[in-house]
This record gives sequence, structure tokens and C-alpha cells, in this order.
Amino acid sequence: MGIEKLTAALEKEAALKEAAILAEVESSAEEILKDAERNKREIEEEIAKLSAVLGEKKKLLEDGRLRLNERRRETALENLCVEELKTECRKLFREFMRTTGYRGFLKAELEKVTAELGKMDRIKADGVTAAVLAEITEAAVSADNSVRDGFIAEAGMGAVTVYSTFDSRLEKIWEEAAPEFIKEISEFLNNAG
Repeated sequence: MGIEKLTAALEKEAALKEAAILAEVESSAEEILKDAERNKREIEEEIAKLSAVLGEKKKLLEDGRLRLNERRRETALENLCVEELKTECRKLFREFMRTTGYRGFLKAELEKVTAELGKMDRIKADGVTAAVLAEITEAAVSADNSVRDGFIAEAGMGAVTVYSTFDSRLEKIWEEAAPEFIKEISEFLNNAG
């Protein structure tokens, strides 16, 4: 029976070693599984945090896009108001050009330009203005279809040019008045809409 005892002892030892190995493997597997679960949770938490941040950024972008579109709409309305105002001003100025007061206005403008330029070589003007200027100055005045609502004076053989047109006067006034005017238009549009 020595072989049977030896075989039984070896089988028992093999079973114990197998059980120990299986226990160790199971323990390692459980540790690996626990680590994997922990890593999975950490990754899921990180994904949740990043998703929240992404959601906030998307909302900020959407809010910015909406504000930008609203500002574009407001700017378009402001620009429309400004253009309508300029058109109305041009219409009123053209009506003024047909009055006797326009002659006095041109005299005053001509004095300013003369003070700035001295002797003028030539003056180009729209037809109405050219007719009035021809009566009040000795400088060479010519009607020029490219000039609208006023005149352009040149001195120094064209080296110096002064614009005295509706557009040039409006541009000067607009530079000073535009910020306040735009502010008032913006307030009006915000209250109206």
C-alpha cells in the first residue's frame, strides 16, 4: 500500500496546491476586478465632469451666439435709422438749397474756405450751387455732375482741396454726434421692441 498512500498523498498535495493557486488567482482576479471597477468609476466621474463642463461651454456658446445675433439685428435697425435720417437730412438740405437763405450760407462757407486756402484756383459745384457761387465770388466756378449738394474748392494747382458738400459737413457733424445719437436710437429700439 505504499504506492497508494504515496499517490493519495501526492493527490492531496496537488489538490492543496491547486486550491492555493486557485485561491491566489481568484484573489488576484478579485483585486484586478476591483481595480478595474475603481478605474471605471473614476473614468465615468471624469466623463461626467467633462460632460458638465462641455454642457456649460455649449450653453455659453449658444448664449453668445444669441447675443451676437441680437446685436446684429439691433445694429441693422440702428443703421437703417441712421440711413433714413441721412436721407431725410439730404432732402431737407436740397429744399434749403432752393431758398434765398442758401446764398448767405454759401457766402459764409466760402469765407471759411477762403480763410483756409487763400486764393482758390477753381471751384467745382453742383448746378444749383455753381449758379449761386458764380454770383458771389470771382473764383473760377464750374458745374460738375460728380459734386453733390455743395462745392469743392482747390488751391495750389490741385494740391489742396477743401470739400464743402452736404456729405462732408454731415460726416464732420456725424463724428461728433454719432455716439450719442446711436445710444438714443439703441435705447429707443430697446424700449420699442
